[in-house]
Amino acid sequence: YEVIGVDKDAFSRELDACGADCFPRNDPEGFHLASDFREQQSIIDLYKSCYPEKAIIDTEYHIMHYWIPVSAQHIKAMMWDGAVHGRSAAAIWVWGRNLENPEHSIMNQPWCFEALAHSALDLRRFSREIFALANVKPEVALIYNGRGYLESYEELYFTGIPFILLPDGRITKENLERFKAIVAPKGAAVSDAAAMALEAYAKRGGRILGKKDSLLHNLYGDETPTRGVLGKVEFYDTAETKNSGRILREILDKEDFATRPFRIVSRDNQRLFVTWRAAKFDDAWLIFVINYNREAREVIIKPVEGISIKDGVDLITGERVDLSLRLPSLEPALIRYRLDAR
Repeated sequence: YEVIGVDKDAFSRELDACGADCFPRNDPEGFHLASDFREQQSIIDLYKSCYPEKAIIDTEYHIMHYWIPVSAQHIKAMMWDGAVHGRSAAAIWVWGRNLENPEHSIMNQPWCFEALAHSALDLRRFSREIFALANVKPEVALIYNGRGYLESYEELYFTGIPFILLPDGRITKENLERFKAIVAPKGAAVSDAAAMALEAYAKRGGRILGKKDSLLHNLYGDETPTRGVLGKVEFYDTAETKNSGRILREILDKEDFATRPFRIVSRDNQRLFVTWRAAKFDDAWLIFVINYNREAREVIIKPVEGISIKDGVDLITGERVDLSLRLPSLEPALIRYRLDAR
C-alpha cells in the first residue's frame, strides 16, 4: 500500500539519489492554511527517513501553482522548509513563453523570482546551520499508511518534535527501539510482521498513539494478526474529539524530548499552525520557524528547565530578537540564541 504514487522506498533503493516532482500550493481553495506544504514535506521526510545518506533532489519542482498569482512568502517558505527537512537541490519548472498561460511562470512573476533568488543565496549562506537542523535525531515515528495519514502528518508537523516516517517494511523490532512514541494514522494497516514488532515494542514500554480504526487490519484486511497490538494502542481521538491535534500535542508535551528544548506558545491563545525545529550549533541554539496561519501570530519561545539563552538574532534578516516574536504568515525565521552561562 502506498499513500502517494509509487513505492518510493523500493524505487529509491536502486538509485544514487532520491527524486521528486512536488507542487506545493499557495492559498489553496478550501484549505485552512496559507500554503499546503504536506505533499512536498512528507515526500522529503520519507526519503530522509529511509535513505538519510542519499541526496534528495526535486528535478521538476512546481513551486508555482497554475492559474493564480503566487506570493513571495510562499516561495520563501517552501524553499526554506524543504531544505531544513533535508532536500539537497531543486530544479524549478519554468513554462515556455509560447505555452498557454505563460504569466504563471516564475519568470513572469518578478516578486516570486526575487524571493527565489534571495532564498537560494541564503540557503547557501547558511548551509552549515541548515545541515544541523536537517539532521536532528528523531524521537517519534509516524506509520506511513492509512487514509488519515496526511491528517496525522500535519498534527505532528506543528509539535516541534522531529519525526520520521515508517513504511511497513521498516517497522521492525530493531528499528522501533530508537523511538519514544509511534503514531498510527486513522485506518493504518500493517503486515503481520510489523504488527508483531509493534506489539513487542509496546511490551518493552514504547508508546503507540493511534486514531480511530488504527491497526485494525493487516494489509489484506485480516483482523487476527493485529489483535495483540490493539490492546497496546492509546487512542487519542474519539467520536467526541474536535481537535485531535491539540490532544496529541498535550500527550507528547508530557514526554521529555531532547530534540525539543523549547516550546512555542501563543501570546493570545489563538490556535497556532507554527512549525519549528531546534538544533545545537557551536555555542548556540538554532531555532527555525515558519507560521503557516493565514495571519501573523504573536508567540513566546519558552526554554525547558535547565536551558538559558540570550542575544537572539534572526540570521536571515540580521535583526535582533528576544523570546517574544511576531511571526508574519509564511515568513521563515532562522534564529540564533547564545547560551547563557549564568
